[in-house]
This record gives sequence, C-alpha cells and structure tokens, in this order.
Amino acid sequence: PSSGRIVAGAWDREKKIFPGCAATMMRNPRSPAPVFQRNTTLGIIATNAELTKAQAKRIAMMAHDGLARTISPIHTMFDGDTIFCASSGRESADITAVGVMAAEVTARAVIKAVVGAEGRYGIPGYRDVTEK
Repeated sequence: PSSGRIVAGAWDREKKIFPGCAATMMRNPRSPAPVFQRNTTLGIIATNAELTKAQAKRIAMMAHDGLARTISPIHTMFDGDTIFCASSGRESADITAVGVMAAEVTARAVIKAVVGAEGRYGIPGYRDVTEK
C-alpha cells in the first residue's frame, strides 16, 4: 500500500493498465460502471488476545484501516465490506496494539490475495500483467 501502485481493479483493455476504480469513477461521477457495484471484501481477525465483545468490535473496526489502505473505493453504497474478530482469549494484550496489528495484517492479506489471484473473464490478474 505504501507505494500507491494500482495492482488490480478496473482494466483498460486498450492501454493495458489498471487505471484505478476511484479515478475512473471520479472522471464520470454521474454514471459509475456496473462492475463497481459488485465487489465485497470480507475478512476475519483471529487472535489469542483476551477480548471483551466490545474490544473485539473495536479490533474489527481498526482492521478496516487495512482495507482502506489497500482498496479504493472502499465501503461504497453497494459494498458489504466487513471484518470480523474472533479470540481464543488466552493472552492479555494491549487492545490498541492488537488493533494496529489487525490493520497491518489486513492490508498485507489484501495485497497477498491480489498478487496471488488469477485473471478471469478477460480481466487479467496482477500476475498476468507482471510475469512475462
């Protein structure tokens, strides 16, 4: 996420690039393409930290930062983007630190998933455009 490089999303068949969904939508805000209306990202943070229900909810909320660092746009009117948190409750831990780690591992998981995904339906995956 720190490079800002677009590695997936809308595909420009003529230019053979990922122009970026958010940028594409901003160029034509009156008519977003239907493809932007069919994307949902789900995740789970599993930890051994001892958490109350409220703390687990907070960890899940903090993990959403990882989605925001890697997916644009995120949490649109059409998305069901959600992160869940589950805990075995075995270890005491600082809740803020767990939340920071949750955001980081969520961002890493998104990048790992995108880099490992295969192209479908004429839209290439990251590997298809980077591996020659």
